[in-house]
Amino acid sequence: MKAFALGYLVNSLWQTPLLLVAAWLVARATHRMGPAFEHRIWTSALMLEALLPACTFDPFTLLQSANSFIHHLLHIAEPHGTTITITIGSVSPRNAFDPPAQLFTALLVAYIVVTLYFCARLAWRASQSSVLRRRAQTLSLTTAAKASWQRCANLFQVPDAQLASTPAIAGPVTLGVVQRLLLLPSGWLETLSAEDLDAALAHEFAHMRRRDFAKNLFYELITLPIAYHPALWLTRARVAESRELLCDALAAEAVAGKQQYARSLLRLASKLCTPSQHPVLHAIGIFDANNLERRVMNLTHTTPPLRGLKRFAISAGCVVLALGTCTYALGLRIPMEESAPPVPPASVAEPAPAPPPVPAPIPERKPVPPPPPPSTPEAQPASAAPPAHVALAAPAPAAEAPVAPAPTDAPQADAQPMHISPATMASNITGKVAPVYPDEARAEKIQGTVVLHAIIEKDGKVSSLTVVSGPKELQVAALDAVRQWTYKPYLLNGNPTQVETTINVNFHIGGY
Repeated sequence: MKAFALGYLVNSLWQTPLLLVAAWLVARATHRMGPAFEHRIWTSALMLEALLPACTFDPFTLLQSANSFIHHLLHIAEPHGTTITITIGSVSPRNAFDPPAQLFTALLVAYIVVTLYFCARLAWRASQSSVLRRRAQTLSLTTAAKASWQRCANLFQVPDAQLASTPAIAGPVTLGVVQRLLLLPSGWLETLSAEDLDAALAHEFAHMRRRDFAKNLFYELITLPIAYHPALWLTRARVAESRELLCDALAAEAVAGKQQYARSLLRLASKLCTPSQHPVLHAIGIFDANNLERRVMNLTHTTPPLRGLKRFAISAGCVVLALGTCTYALGLRIPMEESAPPVPPASVAEPAPAPPPVPAPIPERKPVPPPPPPSTPEAQPASAAPPAHVALAAPAPAAEAPVAPAPTDAPQADAQPMHISPATMASNITGKVAPVYPDEARAEKIQGTVVLHAIIEKDGKVSSLTVVSGPKELQVAALDAVRQWTYKPYLLNGNPTQVETTINVNFHIGGY
């Protein structure tokens, strides 16, 4: 999870500006297709900026597999050349971003703190909008204003809209996700003409018809992980600007036309010189995009729309640019890997001191009576037995004391090998044997990547090699080659240690 969060951060740093530039180019090329099309472009860019850094899909692998499948179906003649590439770590040939553990933690903590700040700010804005709604007073309309309200409600199909007033705002705004509410400044209706009131109500009803408050809240929520990025701020500004242009177009159709609506828009802007007491409210208003000049110019200048082949060509080019940008962003995504923390060497238990040897008890010597004086043969009876030979009792040998085992400097065997990043182990290779492409696999045009899990001993030799994934026809060739590799011993605190890593052997037939 930590690697995913930091990977999202690192990839959003460069993918967000890339998507912003692509959306700007598409919007410039299609500006004659109307504000609705421009608004879709910018909202799509906003969604992609939030979601694309989280995607781990590699389109190049899919394109390569599709290309091989098509060639296999068409039975294209087998080319002469075959290539085998070997990568350490992920299947993608790109190197993973493997920061030190301290930098990894510092970046992650800073990213979480900044994201929590934007979450708190969004919650505060939502709470302020809720407070504003509760404190608003229900507004009673005059006969003419009520007729205008009813006409807009029927035209924009928002029959359940409510109306209230509050002194905390300087211009009309809309609130509410389920129950839509239009807030007007206190005493504002008495200062407006019938034309200006129609224009203001039509614009705000267009917002309520499109449910822009709920959409804007959804955009805020989904972009919280990249709320720190200045490129996202620019994209959100373009979303708000195109949204106002779209609502202007809808409101102009509901009143007497674009020219009259533009004049009403200017008169309404002159009445909004007083800043709002809540400038950061999470609400949608008629002048929240700060693009009055462009809105008036868009209403007063008529641009011929694109038609026919030109429209199709520009649309096709924009689609190609959008797909190419997304493919580029996904294909060059930087994978993240967290460095494994150093494992302390296994402690060697000191042998317990041997107890001092206990000497064996020495048997007590018994006195031996002196031999009888020698007798003459004449005096010795014939039946007497010969004299017995008596030996002195020697002390029994002492019991052998237990010998304490000699201390050894070799550490005990590790419970499990230490995981080292693949990029680090790739730099420790001292001997590499290239795999041999199997003839059967080449004849059947079988290609792909064999992923191996390797355990490397303290002397640098591969002791265990298992297949994680890959075509069965290529696994034996990969195992036979990698099993002969040698590495420099990986030193931990100056001592060689057993490690594990991942090796990928890519079998590719030239031309496929």
